[in-house]
Amino acid sequence: MEKAVRLMQPITRSPAVHLCFRAARPAMGRALASLGTRRTFKIGFALVDSLAMSEGISMDKQQEKAAVGRGTLAGRSVMLVKPQTFMNRSGQSVGALARYYKVPLERVLVVADDLDTPLGALRLRAKGSNAGHNGMRSVQSSMGGSTAFPRLRLGIGRPAGGRDVADFVLQPFSRQEREVAEVGLAEAVDVVRAVLTLGLQKAISGVRVDAQGKQYAVQAPPKATGTKRKAGTGEAEAASSTPPEAVAQV
Repeated sequence: MEKAVRLMQPITRSPAVHLCFRAARPAMGRALASLGTRRTFKIGFALVDSLAMSEGISMDKQQEKAAVGRGTLAGRSVMLVKPQTFMNRSGQSVGALARYYKVPLERVLVVADDLDTPLGALRLRAKGSNAGHNGMRSVQSSMGGSTAFPRLRLGIGRPAGGRDVADFVLQPFSRQEREVAEVGLAEAVDVVRAVLTLGLQKAISGVRVDAQGKQYAVQAPPKATGTKRKAGTGEAEAASSTPPEAVAQV
């Protein structure tokens, strides 16, 4: 039976990036950031809030223009981050926090909404391009232009019938779409747990970890529906030489 994360308020498809990184300082562990604008409730923020609520982590602290929460997730010390800047300036918060806590680039897991992935589907990669996502581009810039950080893409799907994308991403989900999104968010939480407890490569291969610590496997995600990227600029399915030992967020 499928499980789902029940959303407490309306959410839109509007693209948002989310970040999770392992901090160099043991007390800080890892960090997870959800990047988006201040005026609309993003699906990415819903994931960060789901992680925070599942472990009773308060998001009240403000640091580097972001809402920050510290606690334990899957037995690991984490910091959850929701930048309060505009989406296309998300890197201001992410970069500043990564530098302050001396977080290695390969320990940063960015989560971004993806138009070219079906609603409810997830795509986890070791590295890749910003794919035209302004929030991801801002994070990339804050990391010295490097794309060598893991990322998790949350599918929101593209509009049908030539509908304007800018209008589409700001519209609330229908009841049916919301149900699909909630199931996807529930799996995304388990993806985060898998990265934290098993490592990035295991999570990329489709292994998930539920709230009880039980492992389960899912089928490979559907291929993206957007334009194919040139070799070397797309998302890497396999490994990173130093994958996050246990970072999680979405």
